[in-house]
Amino acid sequence: MVIVLKKLAFMLIIVTLTFCLCSPGVMAAPYYVTGNEIGNTLDILKITNPESVSITVFDNVYVFSGYADPGALINFYTINGYGSYELMPYSLYVGSSGWFYQQIVLSTGKNFFAVRAELIDGRYQQLRRDITLLGNDFVDSIKGIG
Repeated sequence: MVIVLKKLAFMLIIVTLTFCLCSPGVMAAPYYVTGNEIGNTLDILKITNPESVSITVFDNVYVFSGYADPGALINFYTINGYGSYELMPYSLYVGSSGWFYQQIVLSTGKNFFAVRAELIDGRYQQLRRDITLLGNDFVDSIKGIG
C-alpha cells in the first residue's frame, strides 16, 4: 500500500510540474496606471481611431480601433477622481489579424483614456487619448434652438 501511495504522489508531482512549466503565462493587467506611462516598448500598439491624441465628438458612443501584435491583451483605462487611470471593464485579446476595436460610452465633457497592450513576454505599450464629448446644449446653440 505504501508503494502505491508513493507512486501516486510521484505521478501527481510530475503532472503538476508539467502543467506549471508547459502552460503559457497568465497576463494580469494592473488596476491603476499613470497617464504619462508609455511602456517598455514602442512597437506593439497602434491606435487608428482616434488617430490624434485629443479629439472632440458629438456622439456619446465612440469606437476605439487599431492594431497590435497578435496575442496582445488590450486594456482600457479612464481617469478617476484621484488623477490616476483606473482599469475599465473592457479588455480583449488581439487575434491573428492584429486588428482590434472596442466601443466605449463617453460622459459629457472631457474623457481621458489610456490604452495598454501587453504581451505574454512582459513587453507592453501604453497610449493616451483624450475625447471631449460636446453635450446637447452646445449642439442646440449651434442649431439656434438654445
